[in-house]
Amino acid sequence: MARRAKKAIVTNAEQRLLNERIRGNQWQTGRPALRLHSGRGFSEAPIPDRAGRSGADTSDKNTRPRVRKKTKARQNKKFERFLDSKNKQDTSKRELVSDKQLDRWVINVSHTDLTTQQTKVLDKGLNFAITRNILPKEEFVVAIEKACRTMEADEAERFRNKVLGTLRQAKCPQSNLTV
Repeated sequence: MARRAKKAIVTNAEQRLLNERIRGNQWQTGRPALRLHSGRGFSEAPIPDRAGRSGADTSDKNTRPRVRKKTKARQNKKFERFLDSKNKQDTSKRELVSDKQLDRWVINVSHTDLTTQQTKVLDKGLNFAITRNILPKEEFVVAIEKACRTMEADEAERFRNKVLGTLRQAKCPQSNLTV
């Protein structure tokens, strides 16, 4: 008998704690109140607050719209700040850079003199890559042969033919440098 009473007390306490957590979450989110009934799952019902009043109290009706407005205003401010920072970044990218500023960006610390074309390429930054004039077909063939060593003979031959056909049709990309 004592064991059943202890189990009932623990179950009752768990159910009350869960109902209180649900009520707290729903008050913050403004969703309709749900209540856990023993063994029957959730159902819509006003959950009494700590003072014993039902969840459909007038103060609750006034609080939810106020919290919703406050949250909406905060989110709108965040979005406006994001748009402002995005616009500032876009305008800073659009600014034209004079030749004097470009001269300050590239500093030659080597003993060789740079031509104007070399300086212009360096002005483009570290992420700029010059396109090749000639495709490195030999490098592709060597890599294909290494890969074909692990394949069966028929499969390797088909793979070689396919890649070599593609290499024959390949053209160099247009140069990304202006003269």
